[in-house]
Formats: sequence, structure tokens, C-alpha cells
Amino acid sequence: MKKCSQCNQNFSDDVVFCPKCGRKLDEIVEEKRFCSKCGQQIDINTKFCPKCGAANEVATKQNGLDSAMKIINNEILKNKNDIEKNDVVQMIREKYLSFSGRLNRKAYIIRGLIVYVIMMILLAIVDVLFEDEISFDEFGMLTTSPGTAELFFTFIICVIGIVIMVSLGVRRLHDLNRTGWMILLNCVPIANLALSIYMVFFKGTDGGNEYGPDPLQMK
Repeated sequence: MKKCSQCNQNFSDDVVFCPKCGRKLDEIVEEKRFCSKCGQQIDINTKFCPKCGAANEVATKQNGLDSAMKIINNEILKNKNDIEKNDVVQMIREKYLSFSGRLNRKAYIIRGLIVYVIMMILLAIVDVLFEDEISFDEFGMLTTSPGTAELFFTFIICVIGIVIMVSLGVRRLHDLNRTGWMILLNCVPIANLALSIYMVFFKGTDGGNEYGPDPLQMK
């Protein structure tokens, strides 16, 4: 579009001189407008952004670029946080919920203690949060017992703890070049004590075995 600065009228781009006054027309430089929220280019006459629905706050091209860069940076940060979360989940899965590979004595003991301490803390919290149910025994004496909610959460915590400890035990047996099924000996009196001593005090296989490489050599 072109405009006559004297007549203050607009003409098409193919017109060079104003047909009324003969003055050479000036080109109209249309400044691009962008949504200040999402950076979408919009018509200045529209009331709302067609992309995000935000009110049309007139923004310059630089503000539009700044808004677009802000959105990109937020998206990058979001993706980075998702990756970090996935890394944490992957780390927990590999260290505490995997049944393949090997685990040396030091890692087995440390991780076992960590799981035990966390379980005790969680069980204590559950015990504090949920009140005991009050009832009377067969002799008419007042007694208390864990409520349904407390039993439920206690059961969930214990199941998760057992699964993790079995995972650690299986990989510890692999380090000793033994089948992970030996962990079932924990269900047998006396044999469970012997198995615990064996897993804690005996050194794993030097070098690789059929269950994987030596974890000490992987550090």
C-alpha cells in the first residue's frame, strides 16, 4: 500500500503519484504485530490471538521474538526436567528393581540398609497418621489394634520392600555365580541364616561370569 502525505489517502502499490494532487506517494511500512503471549503473528485489528486466544496486546516484532524465545526456552527447560526425571526413574529401576546383572558386597549391604531405614521411617509415619481401632476383648478389657487403613499401607510398604530386597539378593547371588532361585532359601529356617552369612561375607567371582561382568571392574 502507498499513501499520499498531503491528501492522506491510500492507494495501491502500482500507483506512483497521487491522482488528486500529483504528489509522489509514500510507501506504507506495515509493522508486523505479534501476540505478546505465544509470539504468533496477528492482525492488529483482531481482538484475540487466533492461536492461544489471548487478548490482542499490540506487541512489536522484537517483543514477538522475545515471546517466542521465552516459549522455546520454557519448552527446553520442560524437556530437560522430563529427561532428568526419567534418569532418576531409570537409576532407581536399575539399582533397586532389576533382577539381572551382579551386585558386589558393599553395594548390597549399603542399598539393603537404605531400604531398611526408609521402610522403618515410612512405617513409623503410617503408625502416626492412622489411629488404632479401639475394641473390647472376650474378657471385656479395652484393647487397641491397627485400623484398616494402617494395615493397608503397611502391607503396601512391606511388599515393595520385599520386592526390592529380593532384587538385591538375586543380583548378589549372581555375583557369587549362583542362581537367583537360591533366594527362596530365606523361607527355610536356619538355611536363611546361612544364606545371609554367605551373601554378606563371601567375595564375588573375580572377572565376568555367566551373569555379567564383574561390578568392581565396571567402576
